[in-house]
Amino acid sequence: TNGYQLIAPDFHATLGPWLMSDGTEPMELDVVTASGEIIPVEVRHSTASDLGENFRVIAVRDLRERKQALERINHLAHHDPLTGLPKRKLFLERPNHTMSIAKRSEYSAAVMCLDLDRFKQVNDLLGHWAGDILLCEVARRLEKTVRGHDTVARLGGDEFAIVQLGAEAPHQPAALAERLLRVLSEPFDLNGQQVLIGTSIGIALYPSDAASGEDLLRAADTALYRAKENGRNGFRFFEAGMDQRLQERASLEHDLRPALTHEQLEVHYQPLVDCNSGCIVGYEALLRWNHPQRGAVSPADFIPLA
Repeated sequence: TNGYQLIAPDFHATLGPWLMSDGTEPMELDVVTASGEIIPVEVRHSTASDLGENFRVIAVRDLRERKQALERINHLAHHDPLTGLPKRKLFLERPNHTMSIAKRSEYSAAVMCLDLDRFKQVNDLLGHWAGDILLCEVARRLEKTVRGHDTVARLGGDEFAIVQLGAEAPHQPAALAERLLRVLSEPFDLNGQQVLIGTSIGIALYPSDAASGEDLLRAADTALYRAKENGRNGFRFFEAGMDQRLQERASLEHDLRPALTHEQLEVHYQPLVDCNSGCIVGYEALLRWNHPQRGAVSPADFIPLA
């Protein structure tokens, strides 16, 4: 009976039947110290005899270190070790949770994808140590800029994502995007070296753009791609048709790779004429792509891909 005083009340009901068992399977429970501290332990029991008298032997092992190690492993599995932010796998659970709340409360929600501008230059010029410091500082600025119930994650490399709950579309996501552009355009101090970067942001809205977390993230990533095409350091909302245009671009880029080998590219020469004398003074070389299905593809379409 006195032993039960050491056991947390939640385990009293299960301890008795376990003590009546053969004890081959250990039991995990919480014990309470005299100061009230709760300690997770593993207990085993067996029966022994001495001088003809039988008695019960109970072995108790402190599980605090093992529990802390498991918690650390679980944290590292779901969080970026550099910035401490959630990874993609954990982040994908947040939009689904957020959308279930938004659905019950008739709120909207937004997912944002952010890609840092000029991050590669920082790595190339100052080294990876500077890139790591920059990523950590970007993470801190993002967390300070969003609200407490919003989620910030690092998806990989220099790409981040944010889930915004209760966003009155499109005003509040746009306002947050503008704040993010502003705070990330301010100088970063990397061990005395002043660095300026920017960011591009793609935004997708629930429920208008997608109904699942993965689809929302994909839509926001598509909008991010369009934002980067528009000159960077800006934001774009996802629009119907972006996916189709992105697929068309990817298809054209795929077809461009073997175009030279298959002799689909040719040069046309346009003469430059002096209007006063009527003499040809030079030629402008213009590349043309004779696509087997699309026909003549404008340089305005394929030169940016090249």
